[in-house]
Amino acid sequence: MSSNRRLGKIGIVGSGIAGLAATWYLGDQFDVTLYEKHASIGMDAFSTDFRIGDQSFRIDLPYRVVKGDFYLTLMQLYKEAKIPLRRIDYAFTMSKEDGETYFGYKNLSIFGKYVSTLKMVSLANSYNRKMTFEMLRFYRHGLRQNPGRLTMDEFLDQHKFSNEFRDKFLYPIYATINTCSYKSAGSYPAASYIEYHTSGTGVAGVYHTSHGTIDVAQKLSAKAQKIRYSEPAVKVVPTAKGAKVITDKSEIEYDHVVIASQANQAAKFLDAENLAEKKALEKIRYEPSVIYTHTDKRYMPRDRKHWEPASFIVSEKFDKPAGSLWLNALEPKLADAPDLFQSWNPLFETEESNIVNTARFERPVMNFDAVSAIEDLKTLHARANRKIWLCGSYMRAGVPLLEAGVVSAKDIARRIQSISF
Repeated sequence: MSSNRRLGKIGIVGSGIAGLAATWYLGDQFDVTLYEKHASIGMDAFSTDFRIGDQSFRIDLPYRVVKGDFYLTLMQLYKEAKIPLRRIDYAFTMSKEDGETYFGYKNLSIFGKYVSTLKMVSLANSYNRKMTFEMLRFYRHGLRQNPGRLTMDEFLDQHKFSNEFRDKFLYPIYATINTCSYKSAGSYPAASYIEYHTSGTGVAGVYHTSHGTIDVAQKLSAKAQKIRYSEPAVKVVPTAKGAKVITDKSEIEYDHVVIASQANQAAKFLDAENLAEKKALEKIRYEPSVIYTHTDKRYMPRDRKHWEPASFIVSEKFDKPAGSLWLNALEPKLADAPDLFQSWNPLFETEESNIVNTARFERPVMNFDAVSAIEDLKTLHARANRKIWLCGSYMRAGVPLLEAGVVSAKDIARRIQSISF
């Protein structure tokens, strides 16, 4: 659509997956200006180029994977934007702090498809067998039960799962996926966990973008008419005709403004005119986490024969697990390179010379307070004459991942389009 036939001007604050998706869905009909506080697209802002010998590599931070049967809207978006994906082996192991492995499985490639099989270590002694059998029982219960408004703690208590299974298996996995503490993992609605883990990974598989996050950033942001890098929003205020984005560098009025940042950041942009939205956003709690790419082998099982692409190290000293990826097993370009890992929530002191890059993130805790806030925000979005919109991974009850960001952005785009047409 030519510029003089577009339906209006839209400002989008934030270029994570939600902001990029909103740009993609709205960019054909509207003049879109994208605001980003970093000097590059937010979704790819922490990725790093580094060299091994005479070869140069780019490593995404974080390394994002796509679960085929759960990320349905994201998969469709990538298809529309011609962002290729490749299937990856995402088998994992679980070990104690000393590196002793007590659970694991491996994927066998048969006619181009992965078939999951338990490692013998999962059945090697009574402790390991208990973990394995309770895992199978959990999945069986998950497929049969409707947990309603039970938290994960309540669901596990009701069905008499052991504390060992909870603390050494289930919560380490869930706390890594959500980058939250064990305590927060227990407060999540049981339904969200069951939805995620019974959605058929073995059927649809797990994927990674063929050309990395930079490909996503470039293709989805291409529909923006302007990108204002290194220009963080300070305020978003309603006007007589629309809404204004205020930064330290500019004040620009738009027909609509989409705030696609974290809930705790979005709340700071709003003033008294949007007090109800501000209060709802403030109900969503965030937890900090650290991730870094490194060469420290202590984050993998002590016995190399148990190494798989993903590894969980569980320690009673910490309220979060260390979840790690063995990048050489995931990236063909690193197959012959020295071992390289990416870990959330480091347990060990690693020498600076062994660290490639580091980043700090915050993730929403999607407990029932957050679920209530989402319902409040959806009600507010339905009001007439709305000009300021909110989207992000926090705007969908469940696991706060890429899919939630895209789903919420697509919903906002449809609402704006319906108003404008």
